[in-house]
Amino acid sequence: MREKRNLHLHEEILLLALRDKKGTTEIGSCYPMAMGGAVIAELILGGRVKIEESRWKSKLITLKDGTPFGDPVLDEFLGKIARSKRRSDVKSWVSRIAHWGKLKKTTAEGLRRKGILRKEEGKVLGIFPTTRWPERDPRPEKALVDRLRRAIVSDARALDPRTAILIGLTKRGNLLGNVIDKRVLKDRKKRIERIAKGEMVARETGQAIDDAVAAAVMVAVIIPVIASSAATGGS
Repeated sequence: MREKRNLHLHEEILLLALRDKKGTTEIGSCYPMAMGGAVIAELILGGRVKIEESRWKSKLITLKDGTPFGDPVLDEFLGKIARSKRRSDVKSWVSRIAHWGKLKKTTAEGLRRKGILRKEEGKVLGIFPTTRWPERDPRPEKALVDRLRRAIVSDARALDPRTAILIGLTKRGNLLGNVIDKRVLKDRKKRIERIAKGEMVARETGQAIDDAVAAAVMVAVIIPVIASSAATGGS
């Protein structure tokens, strides 16, 4: 029996990052960092954690509710936050999530169980094992891309917070160009920047949404910095 297809933000980001037919990700994509930000945003939106400012002005992640989601990725890091002896800031947690060796596989397995991806195992040069995740059902990604495109080309002053968060993270993670025509992205560049900065979310939406948007904006800012550092060997 297949699970319901309501997708979490980190699942949506992986779906956008994967090549539909090949089931692999583009070289140079910063999708793991974007997924890390998405996980934190989901934990905030779900009322499991909140952001608190320390006396040193850093944004610390604080546990509110340890009740599991039922999603293996979210529950993995909800548990890690709950067991952590010291609070860490948003950047630290996002980096830990992004560098978790099981992030892609665990998320892809969830999408497979929902009937969206299929799993193909093989070997490179007949020696090294490899796993690909081509699309089985294109409809969820099509609906997702349509949602993003509508938000980008419209002139609406307030967007659904989850859509705004997703656009911010995918823009900085170099993923929007995979699914949205580059001419559209060029024409709507200023609007996309405003969305990525959290300016297009309705005010007075509630503390959880405000915190989730703020976390996504922080992550969107640090993604290109970390990617640049990795590309130059940290120099």
